[in-house]
Amino acid sequence: MNSFATTENSRAFVLAVEKTIRRHNMFAPGALVLAGVSGGPDSVALLHVLASIAHKWSLRLHVACLNHNLRDAAKDETRFVADLCERLSIPCEIGSRDVASYQSSHHMSVQQAARELRYRFFEKTAARYSADKIALGHHCMDNAESVLMNLLRGSGPLGLSGIPPVRDNRYVRPLIDMTPDEILGFLKINSIEYMVDESNKSRKYLRNRIRHELICDLEREYNPNLIRHLHNLSSILREEEDFWEKTVTGIFHDLTVIKKEDFTGLDLAGLRNLHPALAKRVIRKGIMEAKGDLNRIEFKHIEAIQGLVTCLNPSRAIDMPGGVCVMREPEMLVFCHDRPGDTAAYCYYIDDIGKEVYIREVNALIKSSLSQPDQSLVRESGPCCVFLDLDAVRFPLTVRNFLSGDRFRPIGMSGTRKLKDFFIDEKLPIRLRRLCPIVLSRETIIWIGGHRLSDQVKIRSRTRKVLKLELVGYRL
Repeated sequence: MNSFATTENSRAFVLAVEKTIRRHNMFAPGALVLAGVSGGPDSVALLHVLASIAHKWSLRLHVACLNHNLRDAAKDETRFVADLCERLSIPCEIGSRDVASYQSSHHMSVQQAARELRYRFFEKTAARYSADKIALGHHCMDNAESVLMNLLRGSGPLGLSGIPPVRDNRYVRPLIDMTPDEILGFLKINSIEYMVDESNKSRKYLRNRIRHELICDLEREYNPNLIRHLHNLSSILREEEDFWEKTVTGIFHDLTVIKKEDFTGLDLAGLRNLHPALAKRVIRKGIMEAKGDLNRIEFKHIEAIQGLVTCLNPSRAIDMPGGVCVMREPEMLVFCHDRPGDTAAYCYYIDDIGKEVYIREVNALIKSSLSQPDQSLVRESGPCCVFLDLDAVRFPLTVRNFLSGDRFRPIGMSGTRKLKDFFIDEKLPIRLRRLCPIVLSRETIIWIGGHRLSDQVKIRSRTRKVLKLELVGYRL
């Protein structure tokens, strides 16, 4: 342990941080840790603690410091960090970004713009030096502020779970259980210098008003241990969220009846049978799958989707923030990136055996070829590869999309049925029905591309010549 941590209070502080590191399994022996250091008290304390335990934990340290170019003092702060790292013999990467320009061009708040650029810088630096972890200086006051901010915004349990000690098994926060007073006390006892960001006192930022006004009032008037209690609350909720995430993931998987790159369909009956609280979580999971995050998704949106599940109208849709559309179909609830528009009707022709046709609307190819009757054909056949009795078809073959009123005779059936009913039984969403390639001989449907062959053209014992049709590139 370095000489700065020889007092009893210093040892207690470092041991408390080590306890947090150990409890959350933040570092493996030999890990290369990139510490984000701004020059402020929290990140400076973090760096000194990491330096003091580096030998004991077999850690290799590197520092990343970003100048956001928002204040004149920022250059002095980056210079301070560079000098500190030189004294500690720790490699340091100094970066600079124009946050104001980024904010203006992306139409976001200064704080959000700064955060995005800062984390990109961390990721880029971590990749350059093959860092295993990125350590940040958040403490329990930061966590309490986040809980209160999210509470004021109407967040649910996930938002109230606050700042995680470990995120994505990459970002770690060793000081998350420490208070600002404990951090400042550690720095003072060891005569460690740090820089002060005056913007942290500005009341124009909500987080600062919560720290300097709301929390102070609540501590003074209601509970002097508010910070610790909010921090503990977030820990409880975070554990419960971890449990529910695993539970909901399993239920979501069980309810998924169709999964594509750009949409997911859930079984409507199964969703209705869930407890409302569980159904809300499954809905949130569906939005997350389609959108990638839950930004701007509010309680009213989840309630609206629940109404979609229980309503009597079999075909309705709701547009969500971020370009997500949730559609109610007769037997499923579909989450997709965008509301599907009317698919343009298409029609192509296969003139003869050996010809092929490219269907631009579905980015797929239908090939035709001659084959010989053989039992092995049964093994080769599948949704996208079928074998037909050549004498039962007439060229040219027509390839088009689904039309209202279409009927066909599925293989194994003696009568015809509506294609719409077939699609419903197959749980095929409306948006895919519009794209599905239908192959016809004259006016008769002989194959639902990617799904089912017609009984009228199946291979029989008297079949002499076989026509092979392949659908290549079609995403089922």
